[in-house]
Amino acid sequence: MGVLSTQTYIQAIYSARSLSKARTGALLSAFMIPPVGIGGILVGLFMRANFPGTPSEQVLPVFVMNYLPPFLAGIVLATLLVAVIGTWAGLTLGVSTMLTKDIYQRFIRSGAGGREVLTVQRLLILLVGGSSVLFVAGNLKSLILGWSFLSMGLRGCTILFPLLGAMFFPRAVSPLAGTLAALAGPAANLIWHFLYPRGMDPLYAGLLASFLTLVLFSLLSRRRVPAANDTQ
Repeated sequence: MGVLSTQTYIQAIYSARSLSKARTGALLSAFMIPPVGIGGILVGLFMRANFPGTPSEQVLPVFVMNYLPPFLAGIVLATLLVAVIGTWAGLTLGVSTMLTKDIYQRFIRSGAGGREVLTVQRLLILLVGGSSVLFVAGNLKSLILGWSFLSMGLRGCTILFPLLGAMFFPRAVSPLAGTLAALAGPAANLIWHFLYPRGMDPLYAGLLASFLTLVLFSLLSRRRVPAANDTQ
């Protein structure tokens, strides 16, 4: 759900030349991802059985450097570096684009020119990138998977149901309902995460809050429209 709600992936699909190209690319990705995941699982199980004391963030690099030929190990490590940088760059660009287009141009400077928008986005890229570096520096000993799951959960709770509603039920979902659902989902996710850290996955609490908020306020908005028409 978090992947489906990530702007970098949605943007890649919408930037395809045609619907058939987008569908083909999505299907190819769907077939290519499982083998990579299975390989990671096998490496993790092997390292857990033979080197149980290895820190989780060092499992794959240690395996690559000790069990692969030097040339192949270099390719794998370089690929990992490119993947990390590419993911970071894509997410940073996505966040800065949303802040620039949806907040700055819409609410702060609606008449901003192209040069001004470009300058603001570049500054936001520096701000977002610097903030992420500071955040990582302050959590060096934390598990990356924990933050990844929380990030995916927040993205899924924020975007999934409002996006599906806007795409498939545009007449039924009101802008107010979508906005409130996008706020209620991550709020419920974070509250559940900190109140019940060992309980149910906070993703479910966030999705439930987002869905109920979307449905409730969409129904209320539809009731207000006929009432307003009757008064006229």
